[in-house]
Formats: sequence, structure tokens, C-alpha cells
Amino acid sequence: MLRCNVANAFRFESAKQFLLNFSNKFALLPGYPVFDNLFDSCGNIAPDWTAKVAVPGLRYYGQLLSSLGQHEAFLNNFEAADDYFRSAIQCFSLLNDGGKADIMQTMSYLVINLMDHTADPLTIQKDMETYLDMDLDDAAPHFAVSTSPAEKYQHHILLRYLILLPKDHSAVKIYMSKEAQWKRDAGHPWEMIDFYRALLCDDREKRKELLKNAYNETYSAGPTLRIISAVLLGAIRCNDDSVAEIMKKLCEIIVKELPALGEEGKNALLQQISSPIEPQLLAKKVLPFNFR
Repeated sequence: MLRCNVANAFRFESAKQFLLNFSNKFALLPGYPVFDNLFDSCGNIAPDWTAKVAVPGLRYYGQLLSSLGQHEAFLNNFEAADDYFRSAIQCFSLLNDGGKADIMQTMSYLVINLMDHTADPLTIQKDMETYLDMDLDDAAPHFAVSTSPAEKYQHHILLRYLILLPKDHSAVKIYMSKEAQWKRDAGHPWEMIDFYRALLCDDREKRKELLKNAYNETYSAGPTLRIISAVLLGAIRCNDDSVAEIMKKLCEIIVKELPALGEEGKNALLQQISSPIEPQLLAKKVLPFNFR
């Protein structure tokens, strides 16, 4: 619980250290960044590590690696995060039940992390399709009209990927062709689905409508969602001077509620009031890797 609380408060370095202290106490890590000695040539847990992995159990060991990967990603240590995520997935794949749920969860972190640091998004299309469990051109029309709670995070991540692609990419064009049939539901991450849909839209009024709907759903929530609402309001601010004063008051609240937000995040929010930047860049400066 302590780890979750400090992460939700944006104290990512503290959260990472909490996990490392636990891991070091029981010598559970093979020595980052080299994970080669954790697995043998057949992809199984190496004999030297079998007993140590058995301390928490294979599933929990994989979850430990996945959690450490998240905290490296929070801190923009992209390659370290990637190593942790891939090792976690390898652990989960050794479970008797195949570890599907754990693999899916960690795959979501892996592809988000890849999107954050890969220069050419087309090079990670296969990773995205593995996570979505379908080809990109099939995923676009499927998720565009889906409101399934089980699919909402995949939908969110698909959209986050689509905005990185050229506007003439087939998957982008297919998703946009379904605009009249788009569906939505309430709760996180639907506000971010609206955010990315807005970024895909060329129509200024449609973009504004999507962003306002998303903002209205989050502005009265707790600190974690309220910072998302500030980014949404900042996106609206790009084309609407009338929200500047509202954004100023919201930013003052957030700075008090989340002192660990960091100077870059605070400055980005405050500067958005008078000198707006592109919404996608604002989100990257303010929101942690899996919040946006």
C-alpha cells in the first residue's frame, strides 16, 4: 500500500526505492541491467535463481519486475524499464496457466514505454498488435465502437499509438471513418480516449467538444484525476482564451495538492495559461507515462 500511495502522489523515486529495499533484503534481483543470468538458454528460470524466485513465487516475482519497470518508466529510464518489462513477461509465460492476465498488463506498460522513446512508431507496430491481439487495421474499427470495460485500456493505448502515426496511415483513416459511430462510457480512461480522439480530429469544434466533455468528467475528482483535468483544460486553452483564469485557479490547487509534481510539470502547467504548447507535448511534460 505504501508503494501505491507514494506513486499516486508522484513520489516515484521513493516508490522505486521502497521496492529496491524489499528486493535487496532478500537478494531477489540478479543485478540490473543484466538479466541474462536470470534465465537459462531454454528461457526457464536458471538453477542458481530457482530458490530465490521461489521466495515470493514466480507470479509475484514477475509482478515485482513489472513494478520496477513502471517506476523506471515514471523516471524516464526507458531502456531499464524495457528490460524489466520483458523479463517480467518471460516470468509470467512460465506459469502453468500461461500468465495471460499478467502478461497483458505488463505488455500495456511495455508498449507505452516504447511509444515514449521510439523514434519511428512504425517499428513497434508488431508489439502493438501483439498487445491488441489483432492487426492494427482490424483493431481500429473494433475499438472505435466498443464500450466494453474489458477493452477500454487497449482502446486508450491504441489511440495513443494512432496519434503518433501519419494521418494517411490506414489504421488512422479507418478509425476516423467510424467517427459517426464512436461510442464512449464513463470513468477512467475514457477522458483520455476523448483527449486522443480530439487530437485526431481536424474539425476544431469537434475537438473542443471532446475536450470539454472529458474535462467536465474529471475536474471535480481527486488529485490524480484532477491533474489530468488540468491537461485537458490546457488543451482547450490552445484555442480558447476564456479558460485562462479557470486554468490558473486549477493549477494553484494542483501545485498545493501534489508538491512532488516536479518543476517541469508545474512550469508546463503555469506556462500553458499564457503561452500554450501543443496538447500532446503538455501531457508528456505533466502526466506520468501510464497516466496519459
